[in-house]
This record gives sequence, structure tokens and C-alpha cells, in this order.
Amino acid sequence: MPRVAIVGAGPTGATLALMLAQRGIPVTLIEAARDFQRQFRGEGLMPSGLGALTQMGLDSLLKTVPHRPLSAWEFWLNDRRLFRADEPLGSSRPCTLVSQPPLLEALVQAAQRESNFEWIAGTAVKDLLWQTVGEASQSENRVTGIQLADGRTIVADLVIGADGRASAIRQRAGLTLETQPKSIDVLWFKLPAPPGYAADNRFCTVVKKGRVFSLFHGAEEGKMHLAWAIAPDEPTEQKDWAKTFAALVPPEFVEHFQSAGESISSPMRLSVLVGRCSRWHCPGLLLLGDAAHPMSPVRAQGINLALRDAIAAANHLIPVLKTTDAAAPDLTALDRALASIQAEREPEIIQAQKLQAHEAGRGELLRRFGILRQGLSTFSPILGLLVKQVWTQQQRPLREGMTTVRLQS
Repeated sequence: MPRVAIVGAGPTGATLALMLAQRGIPVTLIEAARDFQRQFRGEGLMPSGLGALTQMGLDSLLKTVPHRPLSAWEFWLNDRRLFRADEPLGSSRPCTLVSQPPLLEALVQAAQRESNFEWIAGTAVKDLLWQTVGEASQSENRVTGIQLADGRTIVADLVIGADGRASAIRQRAGLTLETQPKSIDVLWFKLPAPPGYAADNRFCTVVKKGRVFSLFHGAEEGKMHLAWAIAPDEPTEQKDWAKTFAALVPPEFVEHFQSAGESISSPMRLSVLVGRCSRWHCPGLLLLGDAAHPMSPVRAQGINLALRDAIAAANHLIPVLKTTDAAAPDLTALDRALASIQAEREPEIIQAQKLQAHEAGRGELLRRFGILRQGLSTFSPILGLLVKQVWTQQQRPLREGMTTVRLQS
């Protein structure tokens, strides 16, 4: 049976490797890091992402890792709450925050129970292996495996690059990422959560004095997260962050931030990259997740779309891989499957990126124009309900997905 090599053990790579291995397809999963404790990993599982895990049969696994449902979404302008929208916003399940490192570890452990799964951690990929195949008049350059940094080679009939926005596989394959104009970076802080906040875990977005930021209780017990939007060229010299935040947060949090002091972590700067490859594949190779289409952080789409990518890939690949003769794989059928995966997934990616840009644009208008903030804030008792209704309706495609994704086997 053909062998698959997946590079990158994030949500896309780990779930796809597990699904393939469970169905008897030999798969090698390679991860450059020795563990999953990366500085930052998105935590937000929308109903679409939760539904994807359910289809994979992973509900019970999710219960074993730290997770926490959101209670509501709140928007604050100039110290006044514009509106609060309670979860699940008409969905069957609320948006849920999950700690990615233990989730990924649990996925790999589940895959390791399959006899045809190989796990290689702590080793980067150095290059792709290529071979010219076919008649001289119809020959093509085809990916036939990978070369690891430690000198080992992994021969594979299909290589899948799920190694994130800075994908080495994408670069080695010469597949071009077309990026959108960069408008923000994010500084990410953690600090102790206020008492009782976990019980009513609101995702609060605040716009005040030309600043935009969000705060919420993460999946990790007792930790508040604060995401601070900055311009890409904005200096980030050390500030008295506790004092800065205390002057901007909603009134109920002022005292907590005034006393936070040194308990606020040093910020992690997240360079926001948004784009999409015009072509996700070449003979013998496929890109998925952020490697093919890095997403904006707006409304936590990255992990959810990654899980849906994995399901679509499994649907197209499993029938081809399970019926292919190991001695003579049907390369034409395999390459058709790669093209079909992009054709299925690309419309949702395009639409999600448009909706993210639209929502980010509204936030930028509020940040730039004080008179608009003041007007909405002053008349929030009248306008808040209308804004809430419009916002809630516009969130549905970002929460539920814009296309139907169903695991078929």
C-alpha cells in the first residue's frame, strides 16, 4: 500500500495522520519540534471545528485535555458596553477554548497505537526528494519523499506539507504564497484571571483611545489572555503594561489590572500573515492548513479550517490510497485527488478570509474615528441591540462553516 509522509504535527497533520493510520494506510508524521509547547497556539474551537472532531470520533479525547467554553462575546467602546451576545449564538455548541499542546499530544498518542504509524519528532526537513517519471515525451518531475536534517530519507508516494505559515515544504516545492497587505501584528499577554471570571468567561473586545484589544480566560486554569493589536512597524518598547491596561479595560477590571504589576507576562509578538497559495499541490505533494492558506487571527478560524481541511483530504485520499497497488501506485488518480481537495476547500477559505477582513476593517474604523466611537457609545442603549443582531447574524458563517464538510469513511 502507498506510504504517506506528513510534515507538521499541528491540528491538520496530527488529525489527518490519525485518520489515515486508523484506516490501515502507512503514514509517517514528522515534527521539527521535540514537543508541542510552542509560544503560541490558537485555542478557539468554533462549532465547525468541534463538529469536525466529533466526525473524527474524538469527542472523548477532547474531554481529556484542558478546555473551557466561552460564555459570551462583549464589545466595549469608551468604557460603555455596546452589547453582550451569549453563547452559543444559535449554534448547537458554544465556542470552546482548548489547550492545543495536550490536544496534539493526545492525537499523536492515539496514532501511535496504530501499527502502521511512524512518529519522528525533533527533526526538521532539509529538502524534498524528486524523481522524473513517465515517458520522455510526457515525463514530469515528481516528489517522491523527503530528506531529513539528520541525513535520513523518507520515501513516500505522497508528501503532505502541514508545517504552518512559514512552511519549508511550500518553499522547497516552489509553490507561491500570495499574501494580503499587512495591517496588524498582535502582542499577546497572560496574567492571573480575576476571581470568578472563569465562571462567566466573556471574550471582551475593547476599543478606546485609538487602541483595540481583546481579553478572555483561556483554556489554562486561572489565566487571562490579552491580545493587543499594533501596527506592523509600531515600536514595542517596555511599558508599564499594568498601568496602560488599567486605563483602557472595562471598569470591572480596572482594580485587577492596577494590582497586576509584574504578574503580567512579557508580551509575545505575533506577526500576522494572511494569504493563499494559488496552487496547493504539485505531483506527489499537497499543502494543507496554514501552509496553503495562513489565516488572520480574527474569530479564531485557523484551527477550525485546518480540521476541515483534514477531513476533506481524508475523503479524497483514502479511497485512492486503499485501492492502489503498492507496486504500481496510480499516480494519475492520486494527483487528481490532490486537485479535488483544493477545489473543494478553496471556496470556503476565500470566503472566510473576506469575512475576517471585513470584521477587521470595522474595528479599524472604530479605532481611527473617535467621533464614531463616541456616537455608538453614547447611544449604545438604543443602538446596541441592533448592532448585536447584525453582528450575530454575520458570525454564523465563521462559526458554522461556509461549505458542507462530512467525513465519508
